[in-house]
Amino acid sequence: MNAPIQAADAGGVAEAGSIAAHLDDLASRIPIAQIDRVWIFPTRRVAGAYSTVIVIAAFEDDGPASEGRRRVLTAHYTARVDRRGRIAVEAALDEHGAAPVDRIGRVVEGVLRRLDEELLASPPQEAHIGGNVERWAALRGSSTRE
Repeated sequence: MNAPIQAADAGGVAEAGSIAAHLDDLASRIPIAQIDRVWIFPTRRVAGAYSTVIVIAAFEDDGPASEGRRRVLTAHYTARVDRRGRIAVEAALDEHGAAPVDRIGRVVEGVLRRLDEELLASPPQEAHIGGNVERWAALRGSSTRE
């Protein structure tokens, strides 16, 4: 279910609670050069709030040269709209460890199962970033049109 909190204004500034705003927040916490893959799960309404989970497979500290292993992180965003229409967003970023590249899919599935079985019911949008700023910008741009 998509949240009614939508996209971006004409100036390209993401509105609080939108996927684009969540991606902007992630880019402020994790250098884009370290982001290999992302999985963006559909926003769900949970207990009067809008919940979005984004899973990140990140390169180790030496960036794309670290071919063997990826760090696995989850970002959980909860957006609430008060009676006056103001949006408050809570964000949590957790690192779950590292794994060989060929096992990342299974690790991500295990992390999601531990977080919430319902996340596995709706397929995520998956994007290969590979530390590339242009790919990140394209992902962020596509999220403003949802």
